[in-house]
Amino acid sequence: MELADTVRCYSCGGELNRWSPGDLPWVEHARFHPECVFLQANKTPFFIEQVQGTPRVNQIKEELREFAHSRGIEDYDINQVLNRLEPYESEEELFKAISSLENDEYNRGSTAVDDALGQGQCGNIAYSVP
Repeated sequence: MELADTVRCYSCGGELNRWSPGDLPWVEHARFHPECVFLQANKTPFFIEQVQGTPRVNQIKEELREFAHSRGIEDYDINQVLNRLEPYESEEELFKAISSLENDEYNRGSTAVDDALGQGQCGNIAYSVP
């Protein structure tokens, strides 16, 4: 006898099934039921947009890819950050992940990426870092 793996959100009534190893519940909920108020209360709009693959998120990722290339960061490393399974909660979190590649690669404390963060601008993306 095969067990059913269907789950239903108590808030939106959306159902998810056919789970695979490695599926992330928040990601699947955002993929199939982005309008859910429970999802929107617990995850950021940027998280949901990444799962949905919106043009705005794709543009941000492309700008960050170009920025990382300009710093000599390899495609493999950039793809590891941009294509991770768990989406980022904010643009700033994504940018920090890209900037950490340069820090890791060159083993420096303060870099040009950190300086760009301090200035609050990378292409059309504005950031603030404490």
